[in-house]
Amino acid sequence: MHRFEDLAQRLIEGSLARLLGERLQPQTVLRALAQAIEDAQVLGAQGEPVAPNHFWVNLSEQDLAPLEYFHPNLADELSENARQIMLQMGLRLDMPPRVFLRGVRELAPRQISVTARWIPPDLPASSTTAQAAQG
Repeated sequence: MHRFEDLAQRLIEGSLARLLGERLQPQTVLRALAQAIEDAQVLGAQGEPVAPNHFWVNLSEQDLAPLEYFHPNLADELSENARQIMLQMGLRLDMPPRVFLRGVRELAPRQISVTARWIPPDLPASSTTAQAAQG
């Protein structure tokens, strides 16, 4: 009987691991965001590295839905994590970073595309919205 319980436990754990392993994890999104921070930094007027402040994280629709369900504050958490990464990298921050999550039908599951842009903090809101639509 004990061997059967051990086998059942291993099967259950294996099934759960496969289920959880197939779902896109927030850490994977954060790694893509960190790469975008590194790739999109620009030089400021004084030659100092300036961090991008707007990020559009594109995920497949089937990845985005469970992420938002299990992590309803994910965009805010990613924004704070991005801020911490930027500070550790010694990048100048003109404003707290903003992360937008978008579900894209054309992306395959577990595929992530991040667009990072520096947008002047004093840009009117309507211009920022237009920039987001173009992102």
